[in-house]
Amino acid sequence: MYPHRRAVDVLAGAVLTEDGFHRGSVAIEDGVVVDVSRRVPPDPLAKGVVIPAFTNAHTHVADAIVRQEITGSLEDLVAPPRGLKHRVLAAAKDVDLVDGMRSMIEVMTRTGVAGFWDFREGGLPGVRLLLRAAMGASVAPMILGRPARIEYRREEVDAILRAADGIGISSALDWPRDEVE
Repeated sequence: MYPHRRAVDVLAGAVLTEDGFHRGSVAIEDGVVVDVSRRVPPDPLAKGVVIPAFTNAHTHVADAIVRQEITGSLEDLVAPPRGLKHRVLAAAKDVDLVDGMRSMIEVMTRTGVAGFWDFREGGLPGVRLLLRAAMGASVAPMILGRPARIEYRREEVDAILRAADGIGISSALDWPRDEVE
């Protein structure tokens, strides 16, 4: 091996592309796909089915701290601001929220999830807690911050957007129509 060259891992087999599966290989350098080919090298690192890593497009990782038995209607459980999950999240200590979120991120890492979109309750402080929980993780979050209350306050929304990737309200039906427009 030459000192100026980096290691490239090659996976071969049935490769999933936008055109479907085909026999071939994928070359990965420093965790980045650098080549997808219909050639199969004689000694790939691994053989099998080669697919992109999964992304979970709708998570609420802080919900991991809800340990109560889950009974009741959907509204009783998750509707803001008095649903079970919102009461538990509001009463939780920051350290417990971060630990719960970190444990869910670790589960995603172990199960092959490469990224997740999280609807982060709690306004700007909730966004910051998720950023803390995800620090150093190999699974990348896309954070959709949620205002702390069901009302539009420009300063809060602007602050959330500076720290998060977007806004993720619970439901347009939960908000007054003029606030959504």
